Amino acid sequence: MIIDASVHVGSEFLSGLREALLIFQRIERSSDTDNVLTFEEGAFATPLFLSALLARKFDPLASRRIELDVRSSYLCTICFDKGGISTEELGDIEEYLGSYRDKSYIPIMRFPLLGERSRAHVTSVGSAVANLLRSRLDLSGRIFTGVNYLISEILDNVIEHSFSHGGGIICQDYARKGYMDICIFDNGVTIPGSYRRAKLLDDRSTDAQALQTTINRRLSTKNTAGSVNRGFGISSSRQMLVHGLQGEFLIFSGSALYVSTPREEKVFPLPNHLGLHGTIVGLRIPRFVDDFNPSDYYEL
Repeated sequence: MIIDASVHVGSEFLSGLREALLIFQRIERSSDTDNVLTFEEGAFATPLFLSALLARKFDPLASRRIELDVRSSYLCTICFDKGGISTEELGDIEEYLGSYRDKSYIPIMRFPLLGERSRAHVTSVGSAVANLLRSRLDLSGRIFTGVNYLISEILDNVIEHSFSHGGGIICQDYARKGYMDICIFDNGVTIPGSYRRAKLLDDRSTDAQALQTTINRRLSTKNTAGSVNRGFGISSSRQMLVHGLQGEFLIFSGSALYVSTPREEKVFPLPNHLGLHGTIVGLRIPRFVDDFNPSDYYEL
């Protein structure tokens, strides 16, 4: 089936995911196992929308395959047509990203998560992205420290707990609106799945219940062999972003969605056929915030 994916994605943070789920629904209702998403010239999309589509495209357990037919120059510029650029193919990542210092975006970057060098490599990707954002957006010292912490903490969670072959990061600055969007995704065992692997949750718990437990910090894998402190890291990141930076925080993992803003906080259960074999963490980060001290939110 051919699906026109050149949809209008509004500026509301959840708009991108909402539109992606509607596309997922069309795919699941199709009798075709192969589906082509077309993006016409002029199509523009948010990191959350693109992350959801790529996470589904690279889902190794998906029953229906997705191919991309991209004619939008913007989406080609950020390498969406290729599913992102492999960071393993880059030499010096900092040097490569230097050519984007005058842009409001960076290309979609996909990185490996398995192998002896994966931790050091992914850490260098996160550091390069944070440093580019600092210089490009002229972030104040404290806001840069917060942004760097958020990227580092989330990537560390992905490395430690996703059990995935690879992940990706997408960034876009919205200068006129005063915020940036960053999304990090993987195709791993999901957050609920990582707790089940650690035998801290049983199969009777729904993904929504498991995600709520994680957010509430009632479970941590800190003292479990082969795993570390996932719930605490997610909680501290959420607190820093939402309460410290007055931003918005989202997790889409398995068949559950968690959204936290300065106005509301909620976990939404999703139908299994719209779920994701993996995790997306979405961050909407204001560029200018008064009285923000990142050290108030570090976990001790």
